[in-house]
Amino acid sequence: MTDDPALVVTEDAKLDDVMLAMDVVDTLRHERMLITRDINSEVRRESLVDRLREIYRGQGISVPDDILMDGVKALEEERFRYRAPKDGFGTKLALLYINRGKWLPLLTTILAIIGLAGAVNYFGFERPQQVEQSRIERVMESLPGDLSEAYQAGLSVATEGLAVDRLEATYNSGRDAISAGDTVAAQAAITDLESLTAQISQSYNLDIIQPSGGDLSGIYYDAANGERLYFVIVEATNPAGSAVELSITDQISGRTDMASTFGVEVPRNVYDDLAEDIATDNDVDAARVGEKVRGELDANYVIDVRSGRLLEWQ
Repeated sequence: MTDDPALVVTEDAKLDDVMLAMDVVDTLRHERMLITRDINSEVRRESLVDRLREIYRGQGISVPDDILMDGVKALEEERFRYRAPKDGFGTKLALLYINRGKWLPLLTTILAIIGLAGAVNYFGFERPQQVEQSRIERVMESLPGDLSEAYQAGLSVATEGLAVDRLEATYNSGRDAISAGDTVAAQAAITDLESLTAQISQSYNLDIIQPSGGDLSGIYYDAANGERLYFVIVEATNPAGSAVELSITDQISGRTDMASTFGVEVPRNVYDDLAEDIATDNDVDAARVGEKVRGELDANYVIDVRSGRLLEWQ
């Protein structure tokens, strides 16, 4: 072993040849005057190698001559020179990837906004419309059968032409609604058929309330147009004597409600006959107003009555 500092690095501690060649090239690049004067002149490469050897010795590094020569040739051949990639699609993709830290957060935010808007549109508008359309389709599929079933149920109870005519008219209205795709009208027709069937199935008597305990048997009402209307107060009961509630529409207020006791409009002479009957013995002898039998649409009245009905009176 020698004490020369240039020989501190021995052959037992060789550096990687390629890395040394790259270092030689880098040294040459930093020695710009040396490169210009020697490589571009007629001086032999050996002279340049000698000078490079001295440079490395001055740094305390021993580099084999073959590595120095390889570095000189590498510089001449520009083996370790960086060449910018040609502009093209691949280069643009690479630059786009490299700069992802700039555009990716913005893109993520935009995509999130688009996704949120899409979700709101779908769950707030499209999905409810799909559900409603699906429901309508299911209803439309079942409506013909439901309508026919309600119609047949009414026919099985009806025993008179008027009841049958009302059922048939309502059924035809429902069929027209189904043909037109009007589910609301079709369902309304089914409901009407069910109500008609319930009405036709009822049986009850209508009797005038006896004037006892503060109950009134009759009342008159002065309408807004100055006309005086007369009513007898009746109660609907089934053959067993229990009250039967009927759907009644008040002539004065227009309100419809279920009631077993209500007023029936009658002509003045019927009202006067009732008053005379009560005056005789404070009792209504001819109390029966009408009778509704199962299978018929309306009650059969034994006295002259009009269409008006009354739900409230004093």
